[in-house]
Amino acid sequence: MISRILGLCFVFLGSIAQAEIKWIGTLGVESRMVRDQDQNLVGRSYNSYALGFSWDDLMFQIEYARFSEITGNSTALKVDRKIEDFFLWSSLVSDWSWVLPYASIGLGVENENVDTTLLGQSTRDHGRPNYLMGGALGFRAPIQILWLSVEARVLFSDHSDPNPTVSALARIGFIF
Repeated sequence: MISRILGLCFVFLGSIAQAEIKWIGTLGVESRMVRDQDQNLVGRSYNSYALGFSWDDLMFQIEYARFSEITGNSTALKVDRKIEDFFLWSSLVSDWSWVLPYASIGLGVENENVDTTLLGQSTRDHGRPNYLMGGALGFRAPIQILWLSVEARVLFSDHSDPNPTVSALARIGFIF
C-alpha cells in the first residue's frame, strides 16, 4: 500500500517536473453592476491586480481588487468609501489556437471601510469580512509573453445587492 502511494507521488512529481510553469502578472479594470442609493443598477469600476501561474491546462491566480469613491464636500459632509476584495481563482484553460477560452471558479473575501467627516469631525467604520464565491468565463489572446483577456463574472455573496452580481473584466499583463 505504501509503495503504491509513493509510486503515485513520484509519478505526480515527475509530471510536475516535465510541465512548464508560466508565471502571470496582470492589471485589470472590472465593472460590476450594483445598486446605488436610489436602487438603480449602475456600473462600479474596480481596479484589479493579479499574480499567478499556469501549469498545463490549469491556471491559479491571487487577485486584489479595489473600489473607492468620495461623495459630499470638504466643508460640511464628506464620505470616503473603500471596498477591497481578495480572491483566489482556479481556471481550466482550453486551446483553440486563435483564442484561449477559460472557465474559472473562485473564493474570496471583501472588506468595506467608510470614513465620514462631518464639520471637521471624522469617524471610521470597518465592515465585517464578507465572503464571496464566483464563476467566470473568459477569452485570452494566444500571445506568448503578453496577457490580453476579457471575462464575464458572476459573484455570489450574502451581502451584495443584487445577488448574484454580474461583472465584466478586461486585463493586460505579462507571462514570464
